[in-house]
Amino acid sequence: MKLTITEALAQIKTINKRLTKMRETVQLYIARQERMKDPLLADGGSVQYIARERQSIADLEQRVVELRRGIAAANARTTIVINGEGRSI
Repeated sequence: MKLTITEALAQIKTINKRLTKMRETVQLYIARQERMKDPLLADGGSVQYIARERQSIADLEQRVVELRRGIAAANARTTIVINGEGRSI
């Protein structure tokens, strides 16, 4: 699937917002006191939740890297002429 640079930048912005929320949520369960009841026990517990969220965070971070790599490649292929001299963006 091809994206425009504008679409890729919008995706990066959206992903970064999601990453911020995901990291905040994970932090709530990392520092939970052990004597308190696990609020996620019915879904496999905090440990499994944190593992799933960390994997999701890693996947989203990889997607941002891929989008930025694509943007850089598109900019390298695109040339503009300034004062008769061609340069990549």
